[in-house]
Amino acid sequence: MLTPEDQIENSPKLAALTDRVRREIGYFSYYTKPWVKQAMHPSGERVYDVAVIGAGQNGLGIFHGLKQNGISNTLIIDENPMQAAGNFAQYDRMLSLRTPKDLTGLDFGLASLTFRSFWEALHPGDAWTSLEKVSRAEWDAYLKWYRSTLEIPVRYEHRLVRLERETPQMLRLVVEGGQGGELQFFARAVVFATGFQAEAIKRLPMDVIGDTDRAHWAHSADSIDFAALWQKRVAILGHGAGSFDAAAMALEAKALSAMVCYRRPSMPRVNPFRRLELAGLMGNFNELDEETRWKIVWLVSHRDQPAPELAMKRVRGLAGFSVRSGVGWKRIERSNDGLQLTLSNGEKLVVDFAIFATGFERRPLERPELASLASEIARWEDFTPPKGYASGALKRYPRHGRGYELLPKGSAPDQLVSHIFNFGFSSGLDHGPHITSISGIHFSLQRVVDGVRGLLTKLDEDAYFEDFAINPPPEAYLEAYPDIIGES
Repeated sequence: MLTPEDQIENSPKLAALTDRVRREIGYFSYYTKPWVKQAMHPSGERVYDVAVIGAGQNGLGIFHGLKQNGISNTLIIDENPMQAAGNFAQYDRMLSLRTPKDLTGLDFGLASLTFRSFWEALHPGDAWTSLEKVSRAEWDAYLKWYRSTLEIPVRYEHRLVRLERETPQMLRLVVEGGQGGELQFFARAVVFATGFQAEAIKRLPMDVIGDTDRAHWAHSADSIDFAALWQKRVAILGHGAGSFDAAAMALEAKALSAMVCYRRPSMPRVNPFRRLELAGLMGNFNELDEETRWKIVWLVSHRDQPAPELAMKRVRGLAGFSVRSGVGWKRIERSNDGLQLTLSNGEKLVVDFAIFATGFERRPLERPELASLASEIARWEDFTPPKGYASGALKRYPRHGRGYELLPKGSAPDQLVSHIFNFGFSSGLDHGPHITSISGIHFSLQRVVDGVRGLLTKLDEDAYFEDFAINPPPEAYLEAYPDIIGES
């Protein structure tokens, strides 16, 4: 069976589609003409208008959206090698995406750039109508085709170490380069498009783990060598998608057994995110009252969602799979024949490897890249939640403007932090907790592009006025009509 990569390599229809995308983008060339004033650094070094951090689906889409708006002096970097950029090539383990197949957004309204056009170029006839879900491998292949077709010049294996103030209107990026050593770049705006995990700390019950050697357990978001679990007994704590996908990966790698334990007496029956997937909420969440936004995000964060149907279907028929509901873990420790697991009901089991699908804690402004500027960024700490909706975790979230720009505290020396656009999970209080999913990017990618365009226009406000008012050049064609313009 051909892999998506093989299909791409050998598809004349896809080659024709690539040519069509490039031709049709030319139809919009009026708006892609460069217009941003070139910023100068005293040293003579290049100054980028925008630096995009992350080249997964969001980073690629933002780069393309900026270019379609005439913003082409853009740096884009990703800390991973090209084949491992983005969550779909890294830590996501589902076989298929959990979102509907016909969602759009990365295309910015160009039909030939949609996933459907890509997929139909690789499959005969009307196969699209019978497609139930998009496979993760095909979506990842689509993103690679998207990057290649749009010729997005990603600098892979470049990791942002920290952002620093260069001037009140310019940021200095300290970057670890692919060959080691530190590089520096300058940009007037920086967009963080670093995905779901970038602001997160893996939540681990250290009172359960104790001093158990790290070789015998992992968090579900770790890079796990599932092949090494061959003929091993595996236990997973948690009831979310990550736990069931980890169980499936272990059993598909021929683990002897995989047992999922979760503390709830039964699986949650409602997915709170589904009520957010309405055009009004995805497109205009930031226009709701602060109290309404806070309460919605609070409810989403306090109401667990069930594991997806596809994850349950995947494990259900696998030999060695089992579930223990209403049971947590009290302790894991090494024993002579493996890892002894003490359950919350006092029962003791012996396994070989433990996986904690226990989620994340969000501390968005503690990420090291922002260390020198974090104290200047406004947070939700000044908001008084309505009774019954208190949350210390949400108070740590930064505040954002209409275009995902961070907002400065009143004590900040200038507006520089508003040159940082945080297209990440913690912008959910301002823009909705769906923004990092495929569901919401139809609305959110354009919003961050609009925000960056607005900032760059504002920064050169005086120059545009001078262009308009002071010694504008005459229209050259008038010289050809002296008899009409009164100069014959």
